[in-house]
Order: sequence, then structure tokens, then C-alpha cells
Amino acid sequence: MKKNKKKIIGWGIVILGFIVELYALISGITTNVYEVNYGLFAIMIFSYVAGTYIFGFKKMLVMNVISACSAFLFENMSVSFGFPFGYFNHFASGIRIGNIPLQVGLGYYFYAFSGWLFADLIIGDKDNDKLSKIARPLIGSFIASSMDLATDAINGLVMGSYEYPSGGGFFGSPLTNSFGWIITTFVTLIIWEYFIIPKKHKKVQSEDSLVGTPSIFHLQNCILLGMQILAPFIGFIIVKNKEVIDVLGNSWQVHYVYESSTIVALLILVFSMILGIFTWIRKREKNGE
Repeated sequence: MKKNKKKIIGWGIVILGFIVELYALISGITTNVYEVNYGLFAIMIFSYVAGTYIFGFKKMLVMNVISACSAFLFENMSVSFGFPFGYFNHFASGIRIGNIPLQVGLGYYFYAFSGWLFADLIIGDKDNDKLSKIARPLIGSFIASSMDLATDAINGLVMGSYEYPSGGGFFGSPLTNSFGWIITTFVTLIIWEYFIIPKKHKKVQSEDSLVGTPSIFHLQNCILLGMQILAPFIGFIIVKNKEVIDVLGNSWQVHYVYESSTIVALLILVFSMILGIFTWIRKREKNGE
């Protein structure tokens, strides 16, 4: 019964993600206003639910605290000293920890968790060997950075949530932005590996919840990763004939920003979804499931 309940909840979140994106599409067409961050709604909820099932509620909260502390540390370092993201400024309103909006630091958890869960499917082992404990943070940090890249130019240049005073080649964002994401999430995930995840995994809820074993959550996470293409793609469909000027005075067509972001999501996140789904099927077959 618990196993079926878990499947229903997970698939319910996936369906909810499609509904939210459909709403964003219809709303954008009728009002000509599109909020790209709708695309993160489902994967955010999923990370809390799956994290609780796999690790338990208390450990999931600790993982949130670790990811937030890492994010606030490195982002504040960048604002003040330019490392590791490069010098940049946040313009989002609300409570701040140092120079960083609270919601920004807290948001790193679901990026990191989704990247980690994908990496666990690809390289994870039931015995949780040393290779797994190094490879998961490394692979997961690149997936998390790719998730950000798929909407980075939209949030920065189009929405004006932040800017790099020196500009950058990817619609105003520099290469250092991706380096910063990789470093920040890698530090988060390596701490998770050695302080949260035990050396040998034990059952948490059911046999389907073992880390290193292809669970239903691993499959659902892959689908949600691939769904990240919907946010920039919907923007590409809706937003036409609009121009923005970056901090250096360069002119950019918003339509092309959404198109380029869609290409990034297609070649990285949709590819990851396909790879993950076939890996999940192959591993389940080997386990006789």
C-alpha cells in the first residue's frame, strides 16, 4: 500500500507540472505575460516529497540547510569578491541573507537534489562504494548547473532578477556563472554524501526506496528534468518582437533568448531524461523487476 501511495504521489506531481505549464501557456497567450519560473514548481515539490521518502523528513531538512548555507556562502563571496560566480548583483525583493535574497539560497536544494538523484540512477551502487560517493556529486553538480542554464538568461536579462556588471557571452551571463553553480552544488552534494548518506544504505520506507537502486522516484525525476524544456519553449512560442538592452548596452532579441535557452534544455536536459529512462529500464530488468 505504501509503495502504491508513493507512486501515486510522484506521478501526481509530474501531472501537476504539466498542468502548471499548460496554465502558463494559456495565461501567456491571453495576457502576453509569461513567468518562466512556473517550470520549477513541480520539481520543487517533488524534491521535498522524494527527499522525505528516501532519507526521512529530518535528514531532508538538514540537506536543505546544507544547500542553503553553501549557496549563501558562495553567492555572497561572489557579490563581495567575485568568486566563484564572478561579480554580480541581485535585484529580487524580499528578505536577504547578506546580499542574497532568501528565496535564492533556499532554491538551491531542489536543483541539487534533482542532480543528485539523476546521478544516483546513472552511477549509484547499492553498496555505496567510493566511486559512487565521488561521482554522484560531480555528475549532479553539472546537471544542477544545466538546469540553471536553461533559464539563466531569461531570469537575468529578460526578467531583470540579477545582472553581471561586466556582462557575458551568454546573453549577459559569463562563463564564471556556470563555474559558480558547479562549485556550489558540488560542495553541497559532497557534504551530503559524507555527512547525510550512510556508507551502506538501509531501507527507509520500502525496497523501492533504496539509494543506488532504480526506484520510481528516479524515473519520475528524469521526466521532470526533461520537462524543464517546457518553460523556455513556451516563452519561445509566446514572446515575439521584443528587445532588451543589457548592462553594457548590447541589444538582444527576447525571442532568441528563449530559443537559445530551449536549445540548451533540449540538448542537455531532454537528453538526460532519455538517458535516465533507458538506464532505469535496463537496471530494473537486471534486477528482475
